[in-house]
Amino acid sequence: MSTPITTQAAARYISKSKFLHGFQCPKLLWTAYNAKHLIPEPKAQTQAFFDQGHQVGNMAKKLFTNSVEVGEGVDNLDKVLRLTQEAIKSRRPFFEPAFAYQGGYARADILDPLEGNSWDIIEVKSSTSARNVYIFD
Repeated sequence: MSTPITTQAAARYISKSKFLHGFQCPKLLWTAYNAKHLIPEPKAQTQAFFDQGHQVGNMAKKLFTNSVEVGEGVDNLDKVLRLTQEAIKSRRPFFEPAFAYQGGYARADILDPLEGNSWDIIEVKSSTSARNVYIFD
């Protein structure tokens, strides 16, 4: 569901997806930062899988009323971080928030407020079973 961040600001952080690259294959993490041009574009079948994931994410959003869209289509990390901080104040469900802390950067699919000052972080997956990598995601 998350939109990739393509700004210079993103280079300051290791993203959740880059972390997962490193978890699955340290060489892939190195390549993503140092030789991104060597990573091929997704094949049609893989792209169709990604597209299906976006459709599932859009269906999941319909489960939350009175919600806020924070970062869809926004590719400026600093702006998404700012929008996230504003959305937190509303104490409503919101989508695509971004967080950065001590060199780490992550976006969640959905944040849903709970009682008090707590939140549920919801990751939406288009899958028929749980995979080990989802635990780290």
